[in-house]
Amino acid sequence: MCWSWPVSLFFCSFEWATAAYLYKRNLARDRQYARAMASLASMETNQMFVWLSIDYDSYWGNVVATQFIVLLAWVLIPYSIINFISHVPNKGLFAMKTDTRVKLATSFFVLEYALILFFQYTTSIWTTGVGPNGHQMWPCAVAGVKFGGLKLYCTVRHFPTAVLNFNLVHGLNLIL
Repeated sequence: MCWSWPVSLFFCSFEWATAAYLYKRNLARDRQYARAMASLASMETNQMFVWLSIDYDSYWGNVVATQFIVLLAWVLIPYSIINFISHVPNKGLFAMKTDTRVKLATSFFVLEYALILFFQYTTSIWTTGVGPNGHQMWPCAVAGVKFGGLKLYCTVRHFPTAVLNFNLVHGLNLIL
């Protein structure tokens, strides 16, 4: 969680243990669940490292852990979800081969990630700070708002994702 390193340590330990248990149990779809859980556990683990870098005033530790969080949040976690659901039969109005829809969705998230890196580059915001209520403020959000205002950032982040999710769920019949 984004509140402190001990909270993040607790949750990442729980998530890693759950992923390991599912992987070892190996019932139907357990390995897929384990990979999805591991991607979330990776995010949680990096949030812990960000908190430690903030607590110990380590600029470069913050930059490295933060940029890995941005990569996880914008590419790797969505990719794990796409991989998780890519085996589901595809018989909808917009039916296409599984590898094509995985490549299309992955390309979308990589492009979105590149746009966020552009926002960060143009605003020189690379580190996570502590925001309201002691919550982490990731640079991808701060840079996006600073670059083009809240409306532009929300449009870039939420509208295309909502359209993609609608197409994945309704148009591509990826409902589990």
